[in-house]
Amino acid sequence: MSTILTRLFHLTVGFPAFFLLLTGCQPAEAQPEGSPPPAISKDSLARKYTQRAEQYLIKNDTLWSQIRIDTNGISLLPHPDSLPEITIFYDELDWLPRLTRQFDLETALQLYEGKGTAALAPEDYKIFEGQDAPSNASGQGPLAGWKIALDPGHLGGDIDFAFLEKKFVRIRANDRPQIRQPIAFNEGNLNLGTALLLRDTLEALGAEVLVTRTQEAHTGLGGTFQDWLEEQMVTAVEKSGEDFRDYVGKGAFGFKTGYLKAAAWNWVDENEWTGEDSLWWMTKADMRTIYRIPFLRADFKARAAQINAFHPDLTLILHYNIYEKNEWDRDYYLRAVDDNYSMAFIPGSFMAGELGSAEDRMLFLARLLSEDLAASEQLSAAVVDGYEQVLGVPAIEWDDSLKYLRNASLRTGSKGVFARNLSLTRLVQGPLCYGEALYQDNVNEAVALNKQEYVLEGMETPLPDRIRDAVHAYLAGILAYAEGAR
Repeated sequence: MSTILTRLFHLTVGFPAFFLLLTGCQPAEAQPEGSPPPAISKDSLARKYTQRAEQYLIKNDTLWSQIRIDTNGISLLPHPDSLPEITIFYDELDWLPRLTRQFDLETALQLYEGKGTAALAPEDYKIFEGQDAPSNASGQGPLAGWKIALDPGHLGGDIDFAFLEKKFVRIRANDRPQIRQPIAFNEGNLNLGTALLLRDTLEALGAEVLVTRTQEAHTGLGGTFQDWLEEQMVTAVEKSGEDFRDYVGKGAFGFKTGYLKAAAWNWVDENEWTGEDSLWWMTKADMRTIYRIPFLRADFKARAAQINAFHPDLTLILHYNIYEKNEWDRDYYLRAVDDNYSMAFIPGSFMAGELGSAEDRMLFLARLLSEDLAASEQLSAAVVDGYEQVLGVPAIEWDDSLKYLRNASLRTGSKGVFARNLSLTRLVQGPLCYGEALYQDNVNEAVALNKQEYVLEGMETPLPDRIRDAVHAYLAGILAYAEGAR
């Protein structure tokens, strides 16, 4: 372990004097992503972007039928047999990454769809005037001038709501000799506590920090899941003329059946479904389906919109993992496992069918044309190194038996860092790390994470000291990345 990390390991969260040794870490000045130097041939550029697509972005080779990279430029097709919907020429490479960074998703998509295959004119760049958002950071410290976004995954709250999210750990007492009492906690609260501790420390070190949710059970939309359901009810009643409150009774997880029907009606209406599709949603969809599809899509877009409007220098999406092969029994208990690994995800690894919408194609192309992929790998590699050295959790190399790696991820050149096309890795612009710090169901981690050792201001659920170690690991990664970006 390096001297820096040895000292970091023993620090409590706050404003350690140690960090002043690292003064001078400043965010790298934005490098224009514009026209390449004339010395670079179009053949070389075509090879560069083909290689980048192969390394980070293309999981399924069928997607190549929608992509053309040649000496003319880079084009995307809506369908394999269609004409290109857009062409980016090699003297306008910066246009699309700037578009997705500086405008909201809807505006960026409108401009993307209007571009077509014609070359941009100089006046087309006037849309960027006045769009840059300068930092408001004015503090002192090694991270002064840095803007950092934190997204604590899931919602948390009480254990009953965690059942709806299916993001919890319960293990029976005596499952292992180390487990002497029942274990029950949910990941959403661990993620929130980690984000709040990390925010306070980053701000003390001079950074300007955004946290996408700051209360237990709250969403990126600003309220709770119940608040979202109330909005669904109002919308459905206004648009359909039917009062869905007339549906009596409660479904699973205690939510009233009327809210389920209202949310399903809105989803059907939004997608303009009829026939069997409409019938299934109105008669078969349960509350977990409503939560996992229409709600989470809205929540992810709201979180990403917050982050993108903040224009951060880096984003950390905070999660704790569980072992994929560990399944809940009929009473929703897990078994403790010996495995314990860390990992991180960055954007990329588009699979078959994932270039089906104009939005997906725009976000794919923006990644291909920007330098965010390499920066995300560098950031994530630094974070994973922090996991190993500070948390003491080894990075997973690769495991073909894990479906999310084998079927949905691409290896990068960095240990424990994989490209994966998750909602937030696709929607959030700029360098990012989607961190999975440890396995919560590991026998030793479960015991540590189940401890109720303190309560943070603004939270109700007691938290364990173990998440402070995760905060130190993220700090080590951030500072190492910042040092490299000077």
